[in-house]
Parts: sequence; C-alpha cells; structure tokens
Amino acid sequence: MLTPNQKQNRFTNSIGKDSQKVKNSKVAKVQKAIIITLHKLKEPLTRRKISELTSVEICTLCAQLSKLERSKLVIRAYSAKCPTTGIKVIHYGLQSWEGKKWN
Repeated sequence: MLTPNQKQNRFTNSIGKDSQKVKNSKVAKVQKAIIITLHKLKEPLTRRKISELTSVEICTLCAQLSKLERSKLVIRAYSAKCPTTGIKVIHYGLQSWEGKKWN
C-alpha cells in the first residue's frame, strides 16, 4: 500500500505527463477540425463560421489558423464584408485551392 506522500508524488508526476499529452492532442484536434470543415464545405470560411461549425471558440481558432497558415496548409482566400456584422473579414481556405476565383 502506498503512503500519502508516495500517492502525492505519483499523482503530481502523472499530471505533468498527461497535461502535455492533452495539450498536444487538443491542438491537433482543433487543427484537424478546421481542415476537415474547410474540406467538406469546399469554400472559404470566416473565423466566425468555422467557430460555429466546429464548436470551437474564436480565440482558440485564431492561434490554430495562424499555425496552419505558417505551415502552408491554410491560406487567406480573400477579404469581404461579413453579412452578419458588416465588417471587412478574412475568408480562409485550403492551400490546394490557391488560384481559384471566389465571389
């Protein structure tokens, strides 16, 4: 049987390992969700629309979209006025769509 001190050490050691795994897998899941959503709809989407479709908060999407842009998987397809807010927003698409003409 473990002493309370041994239990505490075992618990804190596993927290560090598990939190790293969860952090990495969460990032991968969000990036995968973004790519799958863009692939399924086959058209550029705004952050707001991606957020609605994936149920991921916009603040989380921003960081992951930047990482996907840097890795050249996602591009900024075009900027246009948002029909909801009336503000000029960026529409994101997959790199494989580069050169296609969008409305």
